[in-house]
Amino acid sequence: MSPSGVFVSNDSYKNHREATMIANRRRLKGKTYGQLYDEETGIRLREVSRKRLEGKTHVLLYGKVVADKISLAVSKAHSKEKNFNWKGDDVGYLAVHEYIRKHYGKAVCCINPLCSGKSKRFCWSKKDHNTPYTRNIKDYQQLCASCHKFYDLGKLRLN
Repeated sequence: MSPSGVFVSNDSYKNHREATMIANRRRLKGKTYGQLYDEETGIRLREVSRKRLEGKTHVLLYGKVVADKISLAVSKAHSKEKNFNWKGDDVGYLAVHEYIRKHYGKAVCCINPLCSGKSKRFCWSKKDHNTPYTRNIKDYQQLCASCHKFYDLGKLRLN
């Protein structure tokens, strides 16, 4: 018996996943339970979904139901430097931009004083393109899309 009192077999979970994908494709969310399952399996899967939405459980792959506290503890235990895949400052373009966006949020303004201010798209720009990528926020600045383009081409100088 799982911590939530609900157990879903591997086959039932795979069927549920397949049914969800079909429902999403047809935009019939929730209407395919009766088409692909017997009534008992449908009831169990709806129960797991309901408890998950209430925040009482977290459903992992292969039908295992794990409490949220355990899931969060595992997540924190393998975060940042503790993760086996952590590269520190020896990181690539996509990974460092994802890290900056995750930890400091999306760029919301343009620091260029000469900017027209009409742009609605903002992004993080690396200040010095000759240095390697780092996770230090002081190496990045917020620019609108057009100013970022001019900055990368060398047509815009910011102090």
